[in-house]
Amino acid sequence: MASQTYFNIQRNPGYISSAYRPLIFRLTSSVGALELQIKAEIYARNDVTATFTYLATKYQKKYKGTAYFVFDVSNVIQTQLSFDRQITLPAASIITACNNSILEYKVVFTEVYYDSNGFPTEYRSVTSGIFKATNSIWQVEDDHDLNDYIIPGTAGKATSLAFSPAFS
Repeated sequence: MASQTYFNIQRNPGYISSAYRPLIFRLTSSVGALELQIKAEIYARNDVTATFTYLATKYQKKYKGTAYFVFDVSNVIQTQLSFDRQITLPAASIITACNNSILEYKVVFTEVYYDSNGFPTEYRSVTSGIFKATNSIWQVEDDHDLNDYIIPGTAGKATSLAFSPAFS
């Protein structure tokens, strides 16, 4: 029975995501070479009619001894984004949209390992879909302040909190 070969993206970020949260890609490869690395070339564009521009390259080995590779491209994408709105001076009341508050990006992943002559060589490639990243981040409405995190104590000693039996 011939062994099945594969190189694919198992997990990717959502179609529209915040660039200030991890933008995680998870890949698997059937290559058994110990020195196997995956190269990720990151491309982006702010205008959907423009061509993608190369931003950066990242290399990654298998994630902590597992059978897969994990890439977070958020730090590269963040460098391409700016504030949501720009105020045009001197007329400070005029606010214009900023095209750099959202962008489209894609990543080209390539297997890299040594050939028979001992040189690092690129092999199979797979390209992600096109995703969008924004410079926004989900906000949580909370009414907490620092007093909610202080453990009450008696006579200068902290007392233990009573946890329910479900907490162990």
